[in-house]
Amino acid sequence: MKKTIYVLHGMWYSQYTDQSIVIDVSTDESWLLKKLRKITDNKARDYLEMYGYIQEEKDEKNYEVTNGYGKHAEFHITEHQVDMQWMAEYQDDEAGPEISRTLTISTAHISQGTARLIDMDAINIGFYSRGESGYHITTVGWEEYQDEMPGDMKACVKFAAEHGCDWLCLDADGPVVHRLPTYQWE
Repeated sequence: MKKTIYVLHGMWYSQYTDQSIVIDVSTDESWLLKKLRKITDNKARDYLEMYGYIQEEKDEKNYEVTNGYGKHAEFHITEHQVDMQWMAEYQDDEAGPEISRTLTISTAHISQGTARLIDMDAINIGFYSRGESGYHITTVGWEEYQDEMPGDMKACVKFAAEHGCDWLCLDADGPVVHRLPTYQWE
């Protein structure tokens, strides 16, 4: 059994960052077209600071924007046929496989002090794990423990939840998101 899915890709670069991500995946193309229109309407400012002279190229499924300072962003919707046969073995299982989304961003979006608190288990933030290069934090029900989180972490968790993600991965090599503050680590 084949299923058509649509993928919204984003790529941007400047002198400070070079990123390529999958923004969203859906079986509903109109949903992704709406997201692409929102990106187009705000000239990709949620992903890259754009100012000065801006040149745009766009059509229904593509958007490119460049400014006079060398910053460039591209967003595209692609269509894919996915073989769903692997799911057949789960049809008899009532629960089926659980699939969740994770947003990965840089650990630079939390302060070194917040990272120390996480390392010492001093923040009650629901379930999380830590590894060599960062942290995995659940965003499901984050509102219940938001008062226990430092402001920098709360902004990141909220950002991930607003983007439909069940998990936030704060990774030392993760991308920097323009909409979120960054902190200098020693």
